[in-house]
Amino acid sequence: MERGKKKYVIMAATLSGMGGAQMYIRSKMLFLRSHGWDVDIIAAQSQNVIIPELNEFKKNTFPELQYNKYYYGRWIQKQVMNQLKTIIIKDNKYEDIVIESTIITQSTWAESLARIVGARHLVYLLQEHNVVVNRYLCDFFIFKHSRHELAGIKETTLIAMFQPFHPLKEDESYRLSAHCTNVEADIEHPLLHSIDKKKYDYVIGVLSRLDKPFVSYALNDIYNYIDKQREKRFLLLWIGDAPEGSKIPDRVKNLFSQIPNVDVIITGYLYPVPTRLLGLCDVFISSAGSSHVCRRSGIPTICYDGNDYKPIGVLGRTTNNSLFRDSNEPPQSLDNLLYQVLVDNKYEKIPPSYRIGLPDFQSHLDFLDLMSREKDYYNTDEIHLETRREKRVALGLKIFGPNGYTWLHKIKNRMFN
Repeated sequence: MERGKKKYVIMAATLSGMGGAQMYIRSKMLFLRSHGWDVDIIAAQSQNVIIPELNEFKKNTFPELQYNKYYYGRWIQKQVMNQLKTIIIKDNKYEDIVIESTIITQSTWAESLARIVGARHLVYLLQEHNVVVNRYLCDFFIFKHSRHELAGIKETTLIAMFQPFHPLKEDESYRLSAHCTNVEADIEHPLLHSIDKKKYDYVIGVLSRLDKPFVSYALNDIYNYIDKQREKRFLLLWIGDAPEGSKIPDRVKNLFSQIPNVDVIITGYLYPVPTRLLGLCDVFISSAGSSHVCRRSGIPTICYDGNDYKPIGVLGRTTNNSLFRDSNEPPQSLDNLLYQVLVDNKYEKIPPSYRIGLPDFQSHLDFLDLMSREKDYYNTDEIHLETRREKRVALGLKIFGPNGYTWLHKIKNRMFN
């Protein structure tokens, strides 16, 4: 064993596309490498990698990780675990190994893997909503929480997750910031020369994936506002995209084709996002981590709540919350907020404050120091299929495999959405 040699493994839901999770994983990987860690990323999906630094990890793709470990038979579990073990150990022996899982479905895989290689396992949930129904899985997360090996992205993440089966106090809802800077840069892009801002009275920008839950609500609100302002000309500039094969972009364009005073541009995934493209907008609409990118542009940014899908307020002006409103913050009307920003000029543009360099993840390393000193692991073999839905998914995986079952599930969603 080489003294002082450290290994960090991040297990990600996907390397595909462009979102807060991908940006966080990229930034944390670079930070850890700059602090002497060997870093690997293991993902369940990697079909369309946008962020260049993540390309080297496409070889570490295991579609089985899209689903909980206990959904599979013992033979598949063993086969996947052996391959994962090979990625982590390779030819090196480490004094310290940390595995970080970032989604519920991968946490059981990661716990078993940590036991095999003698690693510490941090469950860091990057999702806005985390629902656990299986009683055995509930026990697993109670175990991880008791060892200070579980954290969420917001103060309320673990409180909401544990409420149905093991209520927590506020100071027990551990959280870490999912820094995702280095998103924007002053680079060229064809749109900078093809958009004639003089043609429009207002440019409404949205920075978000099109499949986010708040999007359909925001689209209806934007539509209603523009439809009532027929004397004004609008450009809806959507910076983002939907998963490959999604019909959402077509539905967005069809929706706004019904009103004559708006043009719609959907850029697709961009990395990095050109700062001058952000600067073309008069107002931004976003949610969660993406809203902070918009805020750094200096342009008034209206953020949507991840629970009720209504505006919280103008980020940094009327609220400091980008995802979940405080109890003393009532839902707002997008009509009123857009009127205040665009017509009343109540919230003016301010000079941009774009970030350069890597974010500081020292708080994440400090969190590792708070984890239990003695290594102990939950026996994930004791987690069994319990709900009817779990048994149905496990049967589908047995028949079609993870890729086939996921494809069928996507086809079903397109048919009924």
